[in-house]
Amino acid sequence: MKTKQPPFVWFVAITAMILVCVISYFFTFGTVKIAGNAMLTTFTEGEKIFYYKRNRLFAENGDIIVFKAPDKTIRISRIIAKAGQTVDIDYDNDTVSVDGVALSENYIYEKDMQSVGDITFPYTVPHGYFVMGDNRNISFDSRFAENGCVNYTQVLGRYGVFNW
Repeated sequence: MKTKQPPFVWFVAITAMILVCVISYFFTFGTVKIAGNAMLTTFTEGEKIFYYKRNRLFAENGDIIVFKAPDKTIRISRIIAKAGQTVDIDYDNDTVSVDGVALSENYIYEKDMQSVGDITFPYTVPHGYFVMGDNRNISFDSRFAENGCVNYTQVLGRYGVFNW
């Protein structure tokens, strides 16, 4: 014979479930609104995205990270190289190479990459991540000494990485 649960039991169960979901969200996911067009065509200005906080320090080349820049703004960029790797940019042939291997970058907004930034290539990444936006001609990224490489402590999370 089935017994009917009192309303209070259901209220406690539903409240507990909502509380677990909310706490999980705040410790596992974050959201950020895209400002600017540095990541065109991957993201457009005003778009709101989720990023994944777990295992944020184990990002790989090609991953998109959300990080706090030196000027305290929240930025989104793609990892090109990690500490110890050497980045080279050939602006004449519009190629980016890491450790001598040209990257296949089908996500780039404009194929005709302009020479921007003030660091000299080839460049060996001293720490953290060397990042660039997908819209290379307007992206204010690691090619500028003012920004430099992204320290691991600056990384808030990774976009699109939902592996448990």
